[in-house]
Amino acid sequence: MTNWNIQEVFKALGDGTRLQIVFDLFKHEEMTSGEIAEKFPAAWGTISRHLSILKSSGLILEQRKGRNIYYRVNEGCLSGSLLSFIRKSNLDLKEKK
Repeated sequence: MTNWNIQEVFKALGDGTRLQIVFDLFKHEEMTSGEIAEKFPAAWGTISRHLSILKSSGLILEQRKGRNIYYRVNEGCLSGSLLSFIRKSNLDLKEKK
């Protein structure tokens, strides 16, 4: 089992644009960098930086197909990181009476 850095995952998800990119990738399963960039008013360089941060955190994967690069959510990283966080946090989410 791969061990992702939980802090890097949550740091990457802490930015609204990156969080929206992850949500969009869940909805569409995979998208090109151009399709992702079209959804945001930010410059291409800014979106490229967001994608780089998401890739380095392990949250998204990329695959080149011809001239295009396709991105998709790395569900193993997301679920593994969240499960690890919950296990380590000892949070009691039950309603207090």
